[in-house]
Amino acid sequence: MLGLFCAMAWTAPALPAGFEVGQRWQYRHEGPRPGSVEPNAIDGERIVRVLSAGEGPEATQWTIEERFTRDPRIVGRLYVGQDGLLAAIEIENEKGETARLRYDPPAPYRPVEMKAGERRTIETTLRMDSANFGLPSTTVIERLEDQTLTTPAGQFTDCLHYKSTSTSTVDIKIAKIPITEERERWYHPAANGMIKEVYRRGPFKFLGWSREGYTATSTLTAHGKEEVPPTSEVPAQPVAESRDRAAPTPSQPKPSGPGRKAILLFTAVVALAIGGILVRRARRT
Repeated sequence: MLGLFCAMAWTAPALPAGFEVGQRWQYRHEGPRPGSVEPNAIDGERIVRVLSAGEGPEATQWTIEERFTRDPRIVGRLYVGQDGLLAAIEIENEKGETARLRYDPPAPYRPVEMKAGERRTIETTLRMDSANFGLPSTTVIERLEDQTLTTPAGQFTDCLHYKSTSTSTVDIKIAKIPITEERERWYHPAANGMIKEVYRRGPFKFLGWSREGYTATSTLTAHGKEEVPPTSEVPAQPVAESRDRAAPTPSQPKPSGPGRKAILLFTAVVALAIGGILVRRARRT
């Protein structure tokens, strides 16, 4: 497996709106990369930063990058609009190859406001147009009682506390492969984002191949703003918001043969890793 990218979903009204280029969050990470198929611990640091703000189809679109210091092979980038909607994600491997996936329509990057004890069911589909691939998933999000956390970055009083459980099924010709994930997260406006995440993945089985479940934890160690070096800047790439199939970009030709099969599998597992926390539309249960 190439590895996976797990994006963070942040809560809406309680956090400042929008982002600033140079914003950075650093976490102490324990366990595997969240969403990865292999339960191999990477530990180290998890880094999230805002790289750029370009012009999207209608307004500013931010490029947000995430990487892990002890698993540098995979870099993930999110394209978030000024309206807080996530238009697309892009995953790059160690060879510089990218897989681009979009939300149809764009999905809220920050979940809607919820009261303690409230639950909502989220339906989402992540698509890869160049491979004519789409993966739906269903996530149940619950707002838990606020908690105060003390981390290396300081004490955060009355953190917003959420738990989400995601179920997805990879439907291929010879089998349907169910995947389950659970995420527990704490957020605080002082950090404009996530303070802690506990990720739990259920066991995985496909025909004679199986992997055990695992737990991974990320805890905030620092946050702030830094100058983004010119070599690190990635211009935000506008993404069409049409429900119809979009044309592949020149930098990502349609794969074929064995490469197409590999990228389809990669896409499916990536989608399962992040589909449960990037919200499309919410409805009260």
